[in-house]
Amino acid sequence: MDNDQTTRNKRIDCPTFFSALGITLGFSAFVTFFILENYDAAIWAFASFVVASICFYLNYLDMKKRIPEKYDINDVQDMQGLGIVFAVVGLSGSLWYTFKFFYYHIPVMPIDHSVAIAMVWAFMTMKWGLQLTYYTHVYKKQLRNSRLLP
Repeated sequence: MDNDQTTRNKRIDCPTFFSALGITLGFSAFVTFFILENYDAAIWAFASFVVASICFYLNYLDMKKRIPEKYDINDVQDMQGLGIVFAVVGLSGSLWYTFKFFYYHIPVMPIDHSVAIAMVWAFMTMKWGLQLTYYTHVYKKQLRNSRLLP
């Protein structure tokens, strides 16, 4: 095995790194906003954490080239549907909190009554839902191509 191949095996790829970062930030925000009694933001942060965890798991399996061993096309398509649901729910939450923030002129502080923070985490849930949808689309293509080859 040459040096370039060894480096590539030890290196973590960007989607896996950013998914791990999303897991860390989502869970940290969940705990923080739960303690600060902003339950809307805490729930959205937890939803973001869950979807980032699914993205991380799929990206990790892809990095290790093990998706065909674990899942078939139907399983990945189900996860894609889950990603679409989270993206739509996150978009709906983002729009709702944006409306409330501007229409009612709700300030960012105090944190326990802030809808701006919930708006951001609803947006993050939408973002992770879209990423899950995209990654599952890519992995479905990979699975189709791997099934066609002997």
